[in-house]
Amino acid sequence: MKIEFPKVPSDVATSLEGATVVNIISFPVVVDGRRFLNSITFEALIKHFDAVSDAGADVKRAFDSGRERIHAVTEEQLTNNGARSVHLTARDF
Repeated sequence: MKIEFPKVPSDVATSLEGATVVNIISFPVVVDGRRFLNSITFEALIKHFDAVSDAGADVKRAFDSGRERIHAVTEEQLTNNGARSVHLTARDF
């Protein structure tokens, strides 16, 4: 399986987890030529990547500084889940 992370800026978005709105950073991945989005929660960036707040600039900065580790965990999950989109939370780190 060939996994690539395009060098594009991350994007702040929201997601629904049940009835709860969750703030996320979304980022693309290409697996065997197929492109799709993955995400990581603001909570994970605050707890594990030293984001000082949930402000967009702070979580983007934390994502950028932790990109290598985030991509490694994403790659591991993609390998284990049959290359389906990954949603990382604080529990994944």
